[in-house]
Amino acid sequence: RDTRARRREAGSSPSDAYLVVEDDCQFLPGFSEGLLASRLSHVPDDWELVFLGGQDLLHRQHEYQVGEGVRRLYKGFRETTAYLINEAGAKACLEVSVPMHWQIDTHLNDESLREGLRPPRPDETDYTMRPRGYCLWPPLVEQERKAFKTDVQKVEHD
Repeated sequence: RDTRARRREAGSSPSDAYLVVEDDCQFLPGFSEGLLASRLSHVPDDWELVFLGGQDLLHRQHEYQVGEGVRRLYKGFRETTAYLINEAGAKACLEVSVPMHWQIDTHLNDESLREGLRPPRPDETDYTMRPRGYCLWPPLVEQERKAFKTDVQKVEHD
C-alpha cells in the first residue's frame, strides 16, 4: 500500500518528524529528550532535515549559523549518523539523490556534486537549499568508530 495512506491511517501528518538513527550512532554524554527539545526549539520553521551531529570537512560551518546552536547545511557537511526528517525532507532527499554519483550524505549536502564532478557555476552558493537542512552544533551524537571501523558495507549482508 501507499506510504501516505498508511500514515493517514496511523493518524500522522506531513509535518510529523521522524528520527533516523544509524547503528553506529553514539549519543554524547548529557544527551536527553529535554536537551534535544531545547536545541530543536532554535531550528528555523522551514526545516526539512536536521542532523543531530556530523562532520564539518571544510571547517566553514560557523559561517552558516542561523540560531543558537543551529547551522545551515553547506557543501562541507557530511555524515548521517542521526537526523530528524519530515515528509517534505524525505521527498527532497529522494529527488536530489537520483541519479546517485556519491554517498548519500554528499548528495544531501553538496548541491554542486549532484551532477557528477564539474566546475562550479557562477551563481552557486555553498549552502544547501534542497533539502532545507540544518545541523546542531555542538553535536548531540557522533559516529562510534571503535566498534565500527568503517560505515561502508563491503560485503552484501555483512
